Amino acid sequence: MLVLGRKQGEEILIGDDIRLVVQRISGNRVTIGITAPEDKTIIRAELLDCIDDAIATRGPDTRSRPRWPRLSRLAADANPQQTERLP
Repeated sequence: MLVLGRKQGEEILIGDDIRLVVQRISGNRVTIGITAPEDKTIIRAELLDCIDDAIATRGPDTRSRPRWPRLSRLAADANPQQTERLP
């Protein structure tokens, strides 16, 4: 694991098409802006754990698995104040 220290406004680039920007630091909370191609799924790890648990509960039926693009849109719609579109 690569660990980097960043200050507010500083960026981290991943490859040619993903950019992370430290938007705000307040106490022990950091707000990060992410710019990535639309075909990349971005999801918080704790949500992925919940999805995995739900799939395990429902069983191996692949028809019950969520579609990632739809899931990311639902997550953005659920928390619009936490979701910002960056240029």
